[in-house]
Amino acid sequence: MDTPAYANLTSTFLNDIFNPATPDDPTVKYFSVAGRIDTVSIWHPFWFTKMVLDSFEEGYRASLRAAWEKEDRPNSSKIPLWAQEREWGNDGLVTIQSAKWGEFLGIMEGCDRELQKYHTLGC
Repeated sequence: MDTPAYANLTSTFLNDIFNPATPDDPTVKYFSVAGRIDTVSIWHPFWFTKMVLDSFEEGYRASLRAAWEKEDRPNSSKIPLWAQEREWGNDGLVTIQSAKWGEFLGIMEGCDRELQKYHTLGC
């Protein structure tokens, strides 16, 4: 595993360094896809990060639900984000929520980050 590269994938690095130094180009059309895989083998390179992301998402959804219920929205007709199963999951490295950029083309089910690399080449 290329450990130094993972330091460049932190929220702090991306929000404070990469994004400000790399503004969107108005002449470029941006597209994104997300991958979602339910489980991975303990031998998979992203096993640990998958476990971390799954745990993070579970906690984040619980906090969104608690905030929603505290605001007395249970009678709302709009389905809250925490209750939309389609919006949650990850490919072992990136959550669906984080993967959405530009025009979101959808989710590749049963697809981890490595498989996405090969399916999206040339797009």
